[in-house]
Amino acid sequence: MISRLSTLSLMVSLVLQAVFHPATARELKPSIRPIDRPVYAKGSEIKRLYKKMEPYIKKARATYPEAKKRWQNTLPEGHYFFLVTRIRDQKGVEEQVFISVHEIKHGIVKGFIFNKPSYVSGYRFKQAYSFPENELIDWVITKPNGEQDGNFVGKYLESIR
Repeated sequence: MISRLSTLSLMVSLVLQAVFHPATARELKPSIRPIDRPVYAKGSEIKRLYKKMEPYIKKARATYPEAKKRWQNTLPEGHYFFLVTRIRDQKGVEEQVFISVHEIKHGIVKGFIFNKPSYVSGYRFKQAYSFPENELIDWVITKPNGEQDGNFVGKYLESIR
């Protein structure tokens, strides 16, 4: 799949800082959504970037079961759970997005796209979206003070900017 994507564009969204209202993620207003810092790559840059991201994706997947348990046991007020996955449009353009998690059942994550897709067409902020858990790229638990747990891929990408 990486070789097929080598001719496509990739938009990687990073969550650097988030301030959240004590409402469900679905109810959050666009003015207080995560702030994204895009990283744009195309062609052979995509393959290299994906290769460098692999250890961070593995770490996210290895620690995901514990983060999922925290969420299932109800996070403290003001804490929110996001999963990162990739969406693709009909042209093959790919972008990483944050999904505010509403439900995880039988290996399927249901939630809402929680950033405004920049390059992928056909998707929008707060659009309902479902994906298999095995397509997880990263996870993030945000806290009211702006701190985050997880976000392994996002922190790595920020470090190379």
